[in-house]
Amino acid sequence: MFSCKKNPDDSEQSYLPQDRTTREIHNYTYDKDGKILNDRQVTYHLLRDVITDTTKTLSEYSYERGKLIKIKVDEDIPEQSLIKIFRYNAIDSLTLELWIEHNGDTTYISKTDFDERGNRVLEKTQRLWDKRTFNEMIKEPNKIIYDTLFSWKEYDFESNNHFRTRAKNKFGEVEWEALYFYENGKNIRTELYNFLGTIKYLHSTQTYDYSKYSKGEYKTIDKDGLPIESFSVELRNGKLYKSTWTYDSYLTILFYDDSGKIIKDLDFSFQRVYEYKYDSRGNKVEVFEYPMPDSEFNNQYKAMTNVLKTAQN
Repeated sequence: MFSCKKNPDDSEQSYLPQDRTTREIHNYTYDKDGKILNDRQVTYHLLRDVITDTTKTLSEYSYERGKLIKIKVDEDIPEQSLIKIFRYNAIDSLTLELWIEHNGDTTYISKTDFDERGNRVLEKTQRLWDKRTFNEMIKEPNKIIYDTLFSWKEYDFESNNHFRTRAKNKFGEVEWEALYFYENGKNIRTELYNFLGTIKYLHSTQTYDYSKYSKGEYKTIDKDGLPIESFSVELRNGKLYKSTWTYDSYLTILFYDDSGKIIKDLDFSFQRVYEYKYDSRGNKVEVFEYPMPDSEFNNQYKAMTNVLKTAQN
């Protein structure tokens, strides 16, 4: 358990990240069908096991014909509150997502078009972000200066075993292209290409292996054959027990319960540990973040080295 007292000297001292922990608690209300109506979240920020700050969030969910159509998020800080709206087509595919801020501004719009077979063919996204500096926000808190990020993705299904995705910027220029290759309904290889003007060049290739795990392990190499990313799993009694993800020099190890939910996350890049608890319906009720003990980091270091060596082979 942790204390609820604040230390009056905290603001006058400097602490390292390993002194800090966070505990996030969720309390849900469900409808008769078991869908979440309300999520009352409280997050405790602790410094050496003493609470220094508490934040509260209330998320309210609305449904229509069993589909989620709105999430209303009320934060302790009103400026961080927002509403998310969702719309679907006749086959229940998501076609529109909107984020509306506390001041009524729509800062995120995502529209998706589908063909007559139900395949996604076009996804357009527009995002507004506040480009003010911190000092500008303090000086004029109600004067928001937006910049716009706009992109769209085109999906081209060339055959049942092959399709491509192209991402374009607001000027209509292709920024990257991905080619997906399938066999027996599973993605076996993905090739990612970047563009320099109109010049197209291979960036990386990702290959999948389903021999151990039904959702696949994978490795990613760059155009010169050097490793970029890898994902591998460990099974126990035929169930997913542990997964290891590497990207460049980053390493994350996840542990799972018998239902496949993440119960522990070891983030070696920031030396942090995240532990998760769930209710009987499988919804997350607690997240505890704390510094990774030096002993655990050191014990896993050899494993990390072995993983990176394996990825290079």
